[in-house]
Amino acid sequence: MNDEELLKSAGLYGRDITTGAEGYNLAAIMLLGKDDTILNVAPTYATDALVRKINVDRYDDREVIKTNLIDSYNMLIEFGKKNLPDKFFLDDTINKSLRNTIVREMVSNTLMHREFSSSYTAKFVIEKDKMYVLSNKLKNYGAACIAYPYILDMLAGVLKENFYVLPSSVHEVIIVPESSQIRQSELERMVREINETQVPEEEILSNHAYFYYAQEGKLQLGKEMCIDREENE
Repeated sequence: MNDEELLKSAGLYGRDITTGAEGYNLAAIMLLGKDDTILNVAPTYATDALVRKINVDRYDDREVIKTNLIDSYNMLIEFGKKNLPDKFFLDDTINKSLRNTIVREMVSNTLMHREFSSSYTAKFVIEKDKMYVLSNKLKNYGAACIAYPYILDMLAGVLKENFYVLPSSVHEVIIVPESSQIRQSELERMVREINETQVPEEEILSNHAYFYYAQEGKLQLGKEMCIDREENE
């Protein structure tokens, strides 16, 4: 199989049904294209990698990446490894790097869940206050994980505190520990901004931030409505 046959089999080369012209599609350009070609088809495309741990108003480290997705992935992985600690962790008797696992999830979601034609610059931000992405292994309708009876309890046990649940799309949610001290209004503004600029309309789950009370096992919408999972089981 030559290069052209390989690209065709991957759906990266084909015929335009409107004009009948054959060639590489947008996916091929974004995955493998040269920087000048990407600039021509997606002039506002960029990923802004930031570290905000000490200087939270600006940044401690920054890299603006405008290259193809393959190279962007590798560059963001190295950026994350450079700026995140790799704490010792044993899974049974096997030493695993939680940092590398988390960075791969963060980078994959940053690069793939976005509109490449949007003028909004995707951000890969490492902050002092931690956030976690919750999904399934396939990353397909993974936001449903919050409906599983044991998932939120397990997260509360790991975090040892209450936390916010931000529905970033039908495929995933973001977990923000209460100790991050980010106001709910700011979290909801973040959710709305992501929905408006990066998430296709059919994949939007909600514009609200939810709050999980660990001791009571309740998921709260805002400050008034409560969802008691035990009553719904």
